[in-house]
Amino acid sequence: MKFKISDVSKISRISPSGLRFYEKAGIIAPARGENQKYRDFSQRELDIIFEYKTYRSLGFTKNEALSLMTDDSPADLLRKYETCQERVLREIEEKQLLADFITRQTEQIRISLSRPHVCTIEDNPAILRLKMWQPGVQEGQYAPFSALTEWYDRIPFVDACFLYPAEGILNENEILAPDLGVGLEQKYADALHFIPKAAAERIPAQPCIHTFIEITEESTIRSADLAFIRQFIAENHLSIRGKAIARHIYNLSYRAENIRLDHLWIPLAP
Repeated sequence: MKFKISDVSKISRISPSGLRFYEKAGIIAPARGENQKYRDFSQRELDIIFEYKTYRSLGFTKNEALSLMTDDSPADLLRKYETCQERVLREIEEKQLLADFITRQTEQIRISLSRPHVCTIEDNPAILRLKMWQPGVQEGQYAPFSALTEWYDRIPFVDACFLYPAEGILNENEILAPDLGVGLEQKYADALHFIPKAAAERIPAQPCIHTFIEITEESTIRSADLAFIRQFIAENHLSIRGKAIARHIYNLSYRAENIRLDHLWIPLAP
């Protein structure tokens, strides 16, 4: 059975000029009609075209696909398929991590909308953190800005991670200023095989008061916004200590108002 170039173009969704490119590259060799003007494609040409498209859909470059079609041995094909398999499995793992991240973010945003001032007692996730800056700290006592590059390459798993003095939460007249940094949960760091070059601190999992809090444009927390937390602490006879951990959830500009919402974990004293 013979096919015209227009038929093959419709079937393969490759333009006639693309099919001519394959012919020039030596991938296919359609026969010529009696007048040598028109190309006649056989089933073999169709099979070869779909083989090429298969390689391209698997992520091989144009040159790699051409090499597979014209130069490579079965052993070469096996080796390249094994490499392709490793890449695809790695991408699946990364997509699964991303799906997990999205699922959790969706749930946390839903909770923050339905119960904005809810407080629970739960462990914070273990976090790797790179200190960026803190008021009063001299340059050289925190990581240089250039060290952020390898962290920002792991977005969205990496996000802002601010620390605030937990004892300041109890002071009704205090505005909490942050120790700025970026953080990556340990479980994501392990899954991504992330080992930062710059020295990073590890915040271990520990029992905390967990809630949601709005952060100002200056990255501070207003004392008035902490009243519901102080009430929860008093009603449950709790003691807090150390540094509270704020992890970014979202940052929106809604109706000309900036809204930044963070997780807030406040460590409990033993």
